[in-house]
Amino acid sequence: MSGGGRIVGGAPAEEGQFPYQVSIRVLGSHSCGGSIYNKRWIVTAAHCIFGLPASFYKVVTGSTRLSSGGTSYGVEKFVVSPDWNSNELSGDVALIKLTADIVFGTNVQPIPLSSKYVGESKAVASGWGTTTYPGSAPDRLQFIELMTVTNEYCQERHGSDPVKETAICTFTKSGEGMCHGDSG
Repeated sequence: MSGGGRIVGGAPAEEGQFPYQVSIRVLGSHSCGGSIYNKRWIVTAAHCIFGLPASFYKVVTGSTRLSSGGTSYGVEKFVVSPDWNSNELSGDVALIKLTADIVFGTNVQPIPLSSKYVGESKAVASGWGTTTYPGSAPDRLQFIELMTVTNEYCQERHGSDPVKETAICTFTKSGEGMCHGDSG
């Protein structure tokens, strides 16, 4: 269940560059990323929750390295979106409630959220996903700057595969983007 590696075509993140980024670990191994919503809740992808007991999970804040640093928090419970559909990959969002309050500081902050999705704007993705498949996780958090596209443009590119209105689409150069382990 280990997620693996690095953003494809990305660059290493500096300590504190993404203070909202967390590593979600299952039985000690990085599985997915997530973002700090507030002092007790983490936002991640629903597909990152495998149906294992909450006690199997830990959330690590405040470090760009998987091997060291940061603070580990236990998981009290999960709240998966009622719209989550694994067949259609829609409603792919979940919340993780921690067993203790997060201590905020320079390298640990809630994510600033936008009130709406705007196509054709700059976005940044960060994570510990693989650069090749199969591959292994880099120790250091990676990031890449992306451009979002409108869902209409995304639908044109996907042809008959439906694009949900809740989707966020990006198109990148070949050899760049997200990979296994970047979810969340």
